[in-house]
Amino acid sequence: MGTNFLNFNFNKFDIKLSNYQYWDFYLHPWDSTDNNPDFDNTVDCNYIYYDFNETFNYIGSISGNSDIVSLTSWTGATNSGITLTNIGLTGLDNGLITFNKNTGDTSNLQLLQSLTGSTYIISSGTTQMIMNPITGLTNNFIYPIEIISGTTGLESKLCGGFYQGFYKIDERDYQIIPNRFNKGWAVEFWLKKDDSCSGFTETTLNDNYPDNNGIFFYMGTRAENKFWNRFEGNNTGETSTCIIPSGTTGLSITQFCTPIKETDIFIENNDGNIITLNPPNIVWKTINNKFLLYNRTKDGLLAGCGSGDTNLSITVSGISQTINNDNKFLLYNRTKDGLLAGCGSGNTEPLLELNYKNDLVNNALAFRITPDCRIGYRNILLSANCETTPVETGITINESYSEPNVVPNNVWTQVVVRYVSEYTFNDCELKNKPPRNGKLLFYINGKLKHIERDVLEIIPKSLEEDPSKQEGVPFNMSIGGGTQGLIESMTFDGQDGEDLNLELINNFGGTFIGSLSQFKFYGCDLNYCDITHLFELNKVRYGLK
Repeated sequence: MGTNFLNFNFNKFDIKLSNYQYWDFYLHPWDSTDNNPDFDNTVDCNYIYYDFNETFNYIGSISGNSDIVSLTSWTGATNSGITLTNIGLTGLDNGLITFNKNTGDTSNLQLLQSLTGSTYIISSGTTQMIMNPITGLTNNFIYPIEIISGTTGLESKLCGGFYQGFYKIDERDYQIIPNRFNKGWAVEFWLKKDDSCSGFTETTLNDNYPDNNGIFFYMGTRAENKFWNRFEGNNTGETSTCIIPSGTTGLSITQFCTPIKETDIFIENNDGNIITLNPPNIVWKTINNKFLLYNRTKDGLLAGCGSGDTNLSITVSGISQTINNDNKFLLYNRTKDGLLAGCGSGNTEPLLELNYKNDLVNNALAFRITPDCRIGYRNILLSANCETTPVETGITINESYSEPNVVPNNVWTQVVVRYVSEYTFNDCELKNKPPRNGKLLFYINGKLKHIERDVLEIIPKSLEEDPSKQEGVPFNMSIGGGTQGLIESMTFDGQDGEDLNLELINNFGGTFIGSLSQFKFYGCDLNYCDITHLFELNKVRYGLK
């Protein structure tokens, strides 16, 4: 029996390269005089840059209590000089405005003055990102940061603390980085994951929210709308009978109670109108307008809605105040029964609360390193079943992580995260087109370790509230941690118990434990060669090969 061996004379191995997950490369000419591809190694879209070994990184003394200022800035930044006169309403909550209680101030008049009389000034021409170390008033948590001298120079040792700052203010000429990018953006960290913090017996955010441990970057709104509900105070204006919200442990009985309640306060907004801290007052006339016609009238007001009798007169402590309730906007879902504010014949009862969850959708993004050394992200999206509850926003927490052990322990590491949109938009499209899908790519020491596809582009936004009541809250960024939400929020007559344990603190209230040396924010899509080149430039400093 004969056999034709030529029938089996072929290669039995058929190998193909797959681009499913980790295939990420660029072809460039090679420069024999330098072990790097020959390309322009200057990255000109570095809009924020902190290096804790640089003296100019600090405002004032070099310490863990110092604010930090970026060493670079965006050429398109605008700042004509701003003075935030209502910053005390929210700035006390994260330590932007410092407050130290006077033990002899039993009526808390000093707190009242800080809430109503604080100002925050950014001089004209200042275009660098400024961040402050987070603190809190409740004594429930500690936020330790120490500037230490290590093998790479000065570094920020984070044992529960982190830095936070805002880059844009609504209705003011202040914006120091873009809010949206033509193609993509990236962040670069040089950090060392190290759980050796010791000597602290007090509670950190990680202790109460262990599932948020390891968040090292956050972008979006730093808190929910603090004035989403009507807060009548923890007492009736007598500090001696102040009630402490349930679930708190650090507050003393009269520590933050004031003789004036939140519902007694009036402020002047950016338009010069006097407004309350309550949810917007709803006052309207019954009209016969069956269509929503905006800007079709002579004065640009909503057709059918007059402005002659919508002012509300209020007398508080013998002082008469007039509140202008003209509604010049189409505000839907802001009334008790979801009717259009300012028109119609709906329920005219005062609005007791807003749906603060509207502000969180696609307005919170965090990057995290888990205890088992996976790296990934977490964000808030609109849930699929939100249509079933039209007056409530259904939200969902979305997250994804790499395999374990991709981030080494106790070793300096370059971490780069890129967001790349599926389409490139010009400046006009950025203003008008909806969010794009894209992908997040996570690099460790120049090597791609994780990809998440179909990630909705985050476009940080203002809150559905008068901007004067939310100065410094939206358009925020944190490094070394996530955000506190309203867990440290302090208002008139104590802390509002309904502000505790909301979505942001439950899902983003955590910190990175270890050391931070450098942080950079790039307003462009770094490519693979950019990332590896940045690693090559720094690896000797951090003892890497």
